Amino acid sequence: MNEYKYAFLVCDCIADEDGQAKLDLPFQIFSQTICCEGINHYCYLDNSLIGKEVLVYFAYDITDEKIVKEFKGYLGDDWKVVQKIEKVMAKWAVKKEDALATISELGVVSKYDGVDRKDLIHPYMAVDK
Repeated sequence: MNEYKYAFLVCDCIADEDGQAKLDLPFQIFSQTICCEGINHYCYLDNSLIGKEVLVYFAYDITDEKIVKEFKGYLGDDWKVVQKIEKVMAKWAVKKEDALATISELGVVSKYDGVDRKDLIHPYMAVDK
């Protein structure tokens, strides 16, 4: 039975031999959340991402842990640390105050005002409004 861990990395999105978008990684991943230019693409790679560097939250098999951690774009597994990396903020800058805002029946927006409101929301937790 496989065991998985989750982590963050940045890598390039390239075209495969059929011209379809793929992540330029030397190991297999088993789930992904992809962010680029402030947009969460969730688990979907589309050809508009080819040639761009993307932020990826991903699952990997623990048997690949050494190669994953040696990958040049590996950022770590702790979102509290990773979100403060400048390269991450350039790809994903959605703050909790906006992502967790609510809209009343009258259309009034109330931003989330918790003590962590200025923190970036974890890409996996972001939802469409």
